[in-house]
Amino acid sequence: MTGKTNQDQSEKDEEYPGGDFLGEIPSGYDQYAACKTDKCCKKEPYPRWQRVLGITNILIALATVGLAIFSGVQTHITKIGIDSSNAYSRRLLDSSIALNNRAMMYTKASTDSQYKVTKIELRARVYFDTVFSTLLIGKPIQLLVDFVNFGKTPAIDVKITDTYKVGTNVYPNEWQKAINHKPTREPPIAPGQRYKMLMRRDEPLTQDESRVIFTPSNLHLFWYGRLTYKDAFQDCWKTDFCLFYDQILEHWYADTIWTNAN
Repeated sequence: MTGKTNQDQSEKDEEYPGGDFLGEIPSGYDQYAACKTDKCCKKEPYPRWQRVLGITNILIALATVGLAIFSGVQTHITKIGIDSSNAYSRRLLDSSIALNNRAMMYTKASTDSQYKVTKIELRARVYFDTVFSTLLIGKPIQLLVDFVNFGKTPAIDVKITDTYKVGTNVYPNEWQKAINHKPTREPPIAPGQRYKMLMRRDEPLTQDESRVIFTPSNLHLFWYGRLTYKDAFQDCWKTDFCLFYDQILEHWYADTIWTNAN
């Protein structure tokens, strides 16, 4: 047994120079160099088909990464283009809306202006014309005043307030009091129509009043008031009148201070 053991040990020593495996490794022994000559340390090269497959897989992976990067860049560029297009479209839309609003504003202004001009051209225009009077002692004072519609549409909702006085003039407080009287409703006045409106004082004219009215002086008989009406467009208008009797000419005249119409 001993001889066989020694023989086995010798074989191991030949196979692994350097003595016992568990003993010290002699100095200068290159285990890597020894491993290179050992069959157990040698690596067999990969087969060719495996190398080709590996390279192919690497190329596919690189192509996939490149395609992903390209797709990302293309998506970003497309997004930038879409955003720019949307912004440009919004600007165009805003400009179009602004131009449309401006055109509508100009159209409305032109329409409103034309409508105003049309209303002015077609409105009713009522002015007083001639005056006839009855001034007899012991008789009621009566004035028959012609109001003429010089416009192109009827004057409707016609109302009048009037009063009289004997004096040198009509003063603002008297005028204000006169136009605040309860108005009398009159019939509509058609275009071109001459409407005779009767103004009357029921009390008879006295001797003293006739002396003042017919004797030349700075005292006069005044008849004044306001006529209001609407036109076909439901706009309100007025005609103020103030008449005085001239003793010398024996005629009624308009006092220009208070007589006016809009």
